[in-house]
Amino acid sequence: MEYGSRGCVSIVGIALGDKEVHPGDMAAAYSTFANNGVYHSPHMITKVETADGRVLYDGGTDPGEQRMNQQVARNVTESMMNVASGSLIPLSGGRPVAAKTGTTQSRIEGQNNDAWTVGYTPSIATSVWVGTDDNSPIKTSAGRPIYGRMVPGTIWQQFMNAALRNKPVEQFSTFVPLGTPPDEGSTDASSSNDPNSDNNGDNGSSRNDLFGGQDPCDFVACDDNGDPIGGLSRRHNRGNSDSNSSSNNGNNNGDSGDSGNN
Repeated sequence: MEYGSRGCVSIVGIALGDKEVHPGDMAAAYSTFANNGVYHSPHMITKVETADGRVLYDGGTDPGEQRMNQQVARNVTESMMNVASGSLIPLSGGRPVAAKTGTTQSRIEGQNNDAWTVGYTPSIATSVWVGTDDNSPIKTSAGRPIYGRMVPGTIWQQFMNAALRNKPVEQFSTFVPLGTPPDEGSTDASSSNDPNSDNNGDNGSSRNDLFGGQDPCDFVACDDNGDPIGGLSRRHNRGNSDSNSSSNNGNNNGDSGDSGNN
């Protein structure tokens, strides 16, 4: 919640994408996960000195602020550890990285207006947005919709690999799961092999296999129930052909955020 001149205004809808955010906002937010819940205010200039050594500006050292529990932040990181590899945009050498792709659907059926990839290592967070300044659909050179792992994912991957070239491989802090994991022998109702069920028993695994464990709606258009329009196989094949294109008609914006370790 936030408080304004007209009283309390709900901002919980931001989780559903009804608020505007910028690449810099996303980089700063994700860098907080990277730094185990410690937030550092973004800045562009640290210090300004003249040629004779006089200091004109010194931003000082930001000690950071613990915005969330360390274990919660680390669990969020763990949930995104396989996204880059599953989206076919891993970092060189198998470097550990947490990432998330995302897409904003257009009012025009089957089209998207925005596509994102945001991800981080323990020392650097980078956010990439692909969109337009008039909220029009973004498309590949073939006229097909762009999704998060495609153009923004490729930009993100190339930037991160360049920024981390010749840098030591960093590991995230020790992972301690929240709560108690379910019994390995337990089964989910959605994996039932009941012949009378609408589910043939492998629908869940097929969604994970096709989309690297991610929500298919990050890659393809979905209906109000969260199911890919037209089915998984056809749409997925189309997505694969799209992912080979690195051309788009939108504007590319990227921001990187320091997790405060530098």
